[in-house]
Amino acid sequence: MKKKSSISCINIMIILITYAFYISIANAKEAENIPANATAKSYGSGWKCNERYKKVKDACVFLTIPDDAYATSNTYDKGWKCNYGYAESDGKCEIFVIPENAFLNSYGTRWLCNRGFKKENNKCAKIMVPANGYLTNDDSNSGWKCNRGYRAYNKTCALVKIPQNGYLTNSSYDDGWECERGYYEAKNQCIKLLIPSDAHIDSDGSDWICNKPYRKRNNECKL
Repeated sequence: MKKKSSISCINIMIILITYAFYISIANAKEAENIPANATAKSYGSGWKCNERYKKVKDACVFLTIPDDAYATSNTYDKGWKCNYGYAESDGKCEIFVIPENAFLNSYGTRWLCNRGFKKENNKCAKIMVPANGYLTNDDSNSGWKCNRGYRAYNKTCALVKIPQNGYLTNSSYDDGWECERGYYEAKNQCIKLLIPSDAHIDSDGSDWICNKPYRKRNNECKL
């Protein structure tokens, strides 16, 4: 039993030594394939270029970084980016020209107008808010809206004229008012519905329908 155990231990040692030998040969070959200005990866296999170098095919090429830029670790782009407040132009970093009443966004990639101003011809023009209007955060349109009870008309805020039996709405796309339930709109007025026998006001409140099983015939409800 002792003899068999000794033989097994010797076999295991031979296997381990052989494995280590082949690993060392593989590592040596891999080290031979690492180009100049590169180092082996700390995990797995392969290599990576040193700082300020970029991988181009099987070599590491020195990065020429322009003024006002910094090196990045991204191997899939040019290897550098412009500093905050600068923009790339023909391989250089040029400072943003920010107009009056503007500021750089949080990424430093473009400028935005201050509140109360909107972009026009690469400048920030003051938003002229008419009487009975207020500023909005949407500078893609006029930059202002009318107060409740007013609607936009020719760059002004005109008072919404509500007829009798009407009420204000929050819509800025129509007349700004609607008729009360039981009335319908005609010629900017609210006309009372004339409801025939065996009928009731519909869900919209501006017309009537017949009670079942009656049917509408010539403004009447008949069986």
